[in-house]
Amino acid sequence: MANIESLVNKIIEDAQREADSIVSIAQDKKSKMINIEKEKAEAEKDEILAKAKIEAQTRKERVISNAKLQVRNNKLQAKQEVMDRVFEIALEQLRNLPCDMFSKFVKTSVMSSDVDGNEKIIVNEKYKSKFNDELMNDINNSLKETGKVSNVDLSVETRDIKDGFILAKKGIELNYTFEDLMNSIREDIEGDILAVLFE
Repeated sequence: MANIESLVNKIIEDAQREADSIVSIAQDKKSKMINIEKEKAEAEKDEILAKAKIEAQTRKERVISNAKLQVRNNKLQAKQEVMDRVFEIALEQLRNLPCDMFSKFVKTSVMSSDVDGNEKIIVNEKYKSKFNDELMNDINNSLKETGKVSNVDLSVETRDIKDGFILAKKGIELNYTFEDLMNSIREDIEGDILAVLFE
């Protein structure tokens, strides 16, 4: 009986050792698996953080770039508005030239054109009074002095133009309206005006 008891105890001890060994191996496996999963989680966390950092930097650069672009566009718009206003003021000043300066402008324009001397000057109804006999005689006398026909006169036809005049002959018209003259020189002088206004 003692032998059986001893044998049972031995079997129990062996079984306990075996169980302890299995539990120990399982604990080791569990620890290793936990460590592997922790390492994976850390790696994923680092990758997510790195991506988030890159994305945040990209967003930051995009926001800064958009802000710079907006500032540039606002500056360009402001410059354009100032430029438009400068030309509006210049046009208004041309439209309000004193009679003697307007007469000089007309005479200089006609004389510097390739005219024969028998052209018609077309204006709007309001401007007819500016082209008085004195101005027309002055133009024709100057043409005569250069050896040209001196028969430039005011057309009975009027046009819906705001200012200035049109010099016409045989279907060819030279536009001397202030708005047209201003538009033709604007492209040439905008750069100079911008340089003066926005140094």
